[in-house]
Amino acid sequence: MILLEAVVLALLLSLATGGSLRNLEHERLRGEWVLLVLLPVQLVWPRVASLIGVGHALSLMVWLVMMVALVGVMLANVWRRWILGFAALGIAMNVLVIGLNGAMPVSLRSTSELGA
Repeated sequence: MILLEAVVLALLLSLATGGSLRNLEHERLRGEWVLLVLLPVQLVWPRVASLIGVGHALSLMVWLVMMVALVGVMLANVWRRWILGFAALGIAMNVLVIGLNGAMPVSLRSTSELGA
């Protein structure tokens, strides 16, 4: 759901600042095919991993590899859109923390207060 919200917000902000969806056809990115593969795989991976019985450790490794590929595509395009460098840095830091912890760090106190 967060992905959908981010895409909609980005499109609205782009249109509000004078952008146009027609400009997308002129945007050329290095490795854009990787993005076209990564997005659907990221969306379905949790379900697929569950269905085929992939363990947590292997599932986490697959996710980390996908994120590293995403960072690579962003860094390959920094020359064209410098802001992708900041996005790549943020994702890389998130990958590092999740990789070191073996999961997304979550406050147990916060989740218990939410009733989760």
